[in-house]
Parts: sequence; C-alpha cells; structure tokens
Amino acid sequence: MNASQVVAHRKSLKLTQREVAERLGVSQAAVAHYESGRTEMTVALLAKYKALKPSERRTRAVKAAKKVAAKKVAKPAKRAAKNNPKK
Repeated sequence: MNASQVVAHRKSLKLTQREVAERLGVSQAAVAHYESGRTEMTVALLAKYKALKPSERRTRAVKAAKKVAAKKVAKPAKRAAKNNPKK
C-alpha cells in the first residue's frame, strides 16, 4: 500500500489522522509520515490499518445532517402550499 492509498483509505473511512493514530496505537505524526511516504508501515501495522472501520460518531453525524437537510427542503414546499391554496 503506497502513501496515496493510505491517505485514500483513511479518507474513505472519514477518519482524521488523530483518530487513526489512536486506533493503531501510534502518534499522529507517525500517521502523517506514513501518508507522506517518509516511513513505511510494518506488516502488522498495515494489517491493523486495513482492518479499520469507519467512525461511528461521524457516521451518525452524517446521517443526522442529512436528516436536517431533508427537513429544510421539505419546509419551503409546505409553506408554498399554504400560501397558494388550490382553488
């Protein structure tokens, strides 16, 4: 896994470098070094990295944001219906 793949994988999981570092038991600086290509991960660390799951906190936050956005879209349509009753 090269540096750009490491970055792409982390971003696909919607994790920060700090969150990845905490899960892997390394520093945020170490994650930055892996992502820049300065340092290569050990085989054991790479296996842990590939096994990472998306952040549940961020997943819930995204779902909540989508729900709020959907409500905002629905409200103007309801207001328009109230202001322009059908004859």
